[in-house]
Amino acid sequence: MHGHTLAYTKIIAAPTLLKLADRTSIRFVEANNAATVVYTEEKLILLFYADKPRTIKTPNYEHLKSISVMGGHIKNSTKGSAAALKLLMLTETNVVFLWYENTQQFYRCIFAPIRMPQIKRILYKCNQVLLLSMDGCVYRGKCHQLALPASSQEKSKPNLDIWQNNDQHRTEISREHYIRIDLQRVPNVDRVVDIVCDESFVSFAVLQESHLKYFRKPALPRREHSFKKLYHDTSEADAVHDLVFHVDGERFAAHKFIVFGRAPGLRELIRAYLDKNIYLNFENLTGKMFEVVLKHIYTNYWPTEEDIDCLQQSLGPSKPAKRSRVCEMFHAHLEKFQLHELAKYVNNYLTEQQFPMPPRQRLNRLQRSQYPELYDVRIVCEDNQVLEAHKCILVARLEYFEMMFMHSWAERTTVHFDGVPFEYLEPVLDYLYSLDTEAFCKQNYTETFLYNMITLCDQYFIESLQNVCESLILDKISIRKCGEMLEFATMYNCKLLQQGCLDFICQNLARVLCYRSIEQCEPNTLQRLNDHYRGMFQSVFDYRQITPFSEAIEDELLLSFVDGCEVDLDYRMDADAKLKEASKQKQKELHNKQDARHYEQQAISSMMRSLSLSETTGAAQATTATSPESAASAANEAKNWSRVVDKKEQKRKLAETALKVNSVLKQEEQPSPELVPISPRAMHIKEATPPPPSANSSAECSTPLSKSYNLDLSSLMPQSAKLSQKQRKRLSSESQSWRAPVELNSSAPVPVPNAWGVTASSPSSSYAEPFSSPAAAATGSSADPTSFANMMRGGQVASPPEPGNSFSQILADERRQRESYERMRNKSLVHTQIEEAAIAELREFYNVDNIDDETITIERKSRPSNINFTTWLKH
Repeated sequence: MHGHTLAYTKIIAAPTLLKLADRTSIRFVEANNAATVVYTEEKLILLFYADKPRTIKTPNYEHLKSISVMGGHIKNSTKGSAAALKLLMLTETNVVFLWYENTQQFYRCIFAPIRMPQIKRILYKCNQVLLLSMDGCVYRGKCHQLALPASSQEKSKPNLDIWQNNDQHRTEISREHYIRIDLQRVPNVDRVVDIVCDESFVSFAVLQESHLKYFRKPALPRREHSFKKLYHDTSEADAVHDLVFHVDGERFAAHKFIVFGRAPGLRELIRAYLDKNIYLNFENLTGKMFEVVLKHIYTNYWPTEEDIDCLQQSLGPSKPAKRSRVCEMFHAHLEKFQLHELAKYVNNYLTEQQFPMPPRQRLNRLQRSQYPELYDVRIVCEDNQVLEAHKCILVARLEYFEMMFMHSWAERTTVHFDGVPFEYLEPVLDYLYSLDTEAFCKQNYTETFLYNMITLCDQYFIESLQNVCESLILDKISIRKCGEMLEFATMYNCKLLQQGCLDFICQNLARVLCYRSIEQCEPNTLQRLNDHYRGMFQSVFDYRQITPFSEAIEDELLLSFVDGCEVDLDYRMDADAKLKEASKQKQKELHNKQDARHYEQQAISSMMRSLSLSETTGAAQATTATSPESAASAANEAKNWSRVVDKKEQKRKLAETALKVNSVLKQEEQPSPELVPISPRAMHIKEATPPPPSANSSAECSTPLSKSYNLDLSSLMPQSAKLSQKQRKRLSSESQSWRAPVELNSSAPVPVPNAWGVTASSPSSSYAEPFSSPAAAATGSSADPTSFANMMRGGQVASPPEPGNSFSQILADERRQRESYERMRNKSLVHTQIEEAAIAELREFYNVDNIDDETITIERKSRPSNINFTTWLKH
């Protein structure tokens, strides 16, 4: 630097030359600040790290798509082995491997919960992964090291950190550990071509395909720039023509503005006349020749050899024998009318004896500003602004003006468009004159202006200008506005705009659904969109056929099942039906609440009845027996008098009773039954002389809660809310089989079992007739303990009192317990089938058969151990 002082200098180290083997074909190169990786066509990875070259073979000797380099800054990092060099590789078969420097092994990577069949590129930094799929979606994930499940032949090894275990005798791909990458799709990103990220892996940038890449705007329909319809409809009876040509005795109605713009020679001849009748008395000018001239002026028609023959016939008896002479006469009149293109076309026949191909030359575009002296109609728009125009152009372009001006009885010179602004009507008139689409597009109208213009064109049937506006709106289509455009096109019957919106939405459906751009569309519009989507991708839908599984039912059987079933999708429940349904639901809920309250009351009343029975038992044992007359009088008095209980007091007593029962259950200890062998002699002695009650026993009987009573809370609750039909029939049949009425002895206490199922007998009868069996009850009677009706009543009808548990009753109880256990152990076929179906559904839901990275076991819960019942032996 001559004469300057550098305030800051930056030294850049000279690049290091990496020496490769001769004839090495490099496929791609990846690097970071610590290492450089070169991948060759020979499926070799050349690693240049810590000033040392190293060669690594690709996993399974596969070609690689990409390699991501991470770490390698061990000296300058405080992370220790976590900062070691790692290479994340993507193979051609879309398998990802992680190579770690410390272990010199490849670790296979598995994606969860998304399976990635096609991967385009993968980036790996800071133990995080950015993945680009072939369909253009971006996924972000994090790596986790996991141990493979140990096989049955290998002994389980401790799950050590794979980055610290450096065993040189290991295989190339690790068989002990793998890497799981938990992926999550990045929303609102699709059609990605390439992806890059920063060093911290916080931000990333993607290169996306444009949403207009596959969109092709529908072409505008071709429009004729000629006045063919006006030419054929023009007659001397209409109110639009302002010229009448008299040629060779024939009359031809025409329009000054069109003739002035297309034939300058005729324009000069017409200006010489003051009225609309123009007489053309030229030599050899026939009516057929002038008809061909007018046809060319209005429709850009080019004559043929048949027309030359007609011209030859129109010349009469003195007609020339050759066509060339007829063409010379016709050519002279064309030059006089200054129709230069048509004269050149006819002259070509004179030189080459044949007509050339008709040129594709359009007629000269007409402008509204031309020939202002020929204005014959005034258009009054909004704010009384006036636009002048020519009737012939308006009639030729719009059917609206054709119906207005073509009839003589409807002749008028002023048209009112009071609701149309001047800035909208003026472009419409200019376009009708020239039909110049390019000039209209160059005005760069706003989107709002184009929408309003489409509304105006739809009102006055200006179809050509409407198509142009629709095409301009399609140039402004986007993901967010496509739904609004489609709804507008449906409302105003814009076929071109509707077709373009449907194509655009179907080609960018993922983005459109992501931005919810079509939520405001009507159901009919969405149905049309669905049909268009299926039609556009019909080949894909035809290719995707659903193959049923092997055990699926046949289609004929399925159709026969649904045949005749009609579903009204348009059915809507009226207001009255909704109110009835709501009231029915409320009644059902109220009924359920009442049932629950009733069950609670039954449980509490049963508990209170048990407590009252215990109290009456103690009182009866402490006092002497009363006479039958006093008992009868007390019973009659109880029948005649009833106590009115206060609800609040009843609730309070119920709560106190529940607390009291709970405390008693906690304080009681489970009695241990002692079995004493009894000889027949002792039995006879006890039967003959029962021992007198001791003082201790009498003391125990005086306290009602000192004994053990059965307060089984499960029996207090209702067993089932409803009975099946079979149970009701059995209950009714057993109820009808009872012969004798139920006799309740209020004076005799009823033995109540305690909470552990042991029945405590009274002291006076505990040693009297211990093994005496009661009289056999009739089957189905109220005294039968095995009766289904008595079991369903659950204690509502009390059986005759027994002084104690007999040996036959103990055997019957044990038999019932054994049968209940057998029913639990031997389940029915229906329950087994339900369990099998549940296991199959769970295996399918967790995909047990197709998962390799974890072990899922679904099986039945093991049955409880066998219960040992008491075995009684007869001595």
